[in-house]
Amino acid sequence: MSIDPWVPVFYESAAFGLRDWITIGVGVGGTLLGAVTGGWISSRQAKSDRAHQEQQEAKAKIARDKALLVKAQFQASLILADVEATVAAIDASLAETAEAGLSEAPLFNRIMPIVGLMTTPPTDIETIGPLIDAKENGLVQDYFELHAKHEVLTQSLKRFDQMKEDLNERVSPFMAWHEGLVQVEMNPEREAQLKPFFNSADSLAKQIHAMALETKRLARATTYGIGPAAQRIYKDDEFPILVPNDPALSRKEHG
Repeated sequence: MSIDPWVPVFYESAAFGLRDWITIGVGVGGTLLGAVTGGWISSRQAKSDRAHQEQQEAKAKIARDKALLVKAQFQASLILADVEATVAAIDASLAETAEAGLSEAPLFNRIMPIVGLMTTPPTDIETIGPLIDAKENGLVQDYFELHAKHEVLTQSLKRFDQMKEDLNERVSPFMAWHEGLVQVEMNPEREAQLKPFFNSADSLAKQIHAMALETKRLARATTYGIGPAAQRIYKDDEFPILVPNDPALSRKEHG
């Protein structure tokens, strides 16, 4: 008996029929389908997990940014309080000397030494970073300019107080009380010696007076501007804001 070369090899296995091939096909197909389905579910779960993680990270960043802006607002309010106290002290000195009939005296003589000056808080990009990211450029500029001007004002006031002490040492031998005021007996020679010092001191006093008013303006703009800016950026009406004690001034600055 010869075997036809075109007959399939499995033809001789009468026990291995179509049912077996169907069973194998179903098993393989089920395995492939299960693998594909399981992979699709795992991929979908991974994407969901990533989305959830990104959402949580975004919320955490917003919380950190808000905390930084609260810190920036607090720093600005400290500077504002210090500058307002400085301006009030200068105004009180000028009012007192005016009552004494010395309104025409050099400004240096009419401003008393100011004590209790605050050290300017340090500035850093991180604190004001949320405003930079939001392109609140005007407010960012005010923030940095405020810190710079407050530092210059503080150093100028310290120098002014030192000049007051130096002057007292120079003229103490010639001081005399007159109607409750300290006056210095002057003569042409003594006046010539002290004139350069008086001119320098009076120039510094004028700079301090103008600088204090400008720093106060910047401090108010920054302190009262950060809160509303944060509310706009995060669409959060609950973000804390600071407002002036004077309602009329508050309406003027924000209206």
